[in-house]
Amino acid sequence: MAISSEQFLAHMRRAFWYLECRYGFRVASSSVERVRYESDGVFVDVVRERGSATISVRIGSRMGPVDQAYSLAEVLSAFRGGAVPALTEEDVLLLNAWEVAVLLRNVGHALLQGDTEAFRSLARGPHGRERP
Repeated sequence: MAISSEQFLAHMRRAFWYLECRYGFRVASSSVERVRYESDGVFVDVVRERGSATISVRIGSRMGPVDQAYSLAEVLSAFRGGAVPALTEEDVLLLNAWEVAVLLRNVGHALLQGDTEAFRSLARGPHGRERP
């Protein structure tokens, strides 16, 4: 099922909530593949690669004659010194754990609250049949 621009925006706003709450950004535009946040002098583009679940981020200054954007890799390289460090096994594990935790929270809410009807529904399976 394709994700709508409204769903994409909702997901990105949840993930990047701190841009609005902590730094005063606002959503300037959004589509199925891009959300652009802007503050008075800075922009952040969150872009979904076409036909993929891969997200990239670009940040730039709005104070010059042309918006100059930098990738997250460039930011990491500049502020961590030298080459962008490779993700360690622990980094990948933590990122995956975070994703799974968010999915469980969002999809399993009724189950986590002990809703017996939700567990009955789960036992019936996706097509309403009892699982073996």
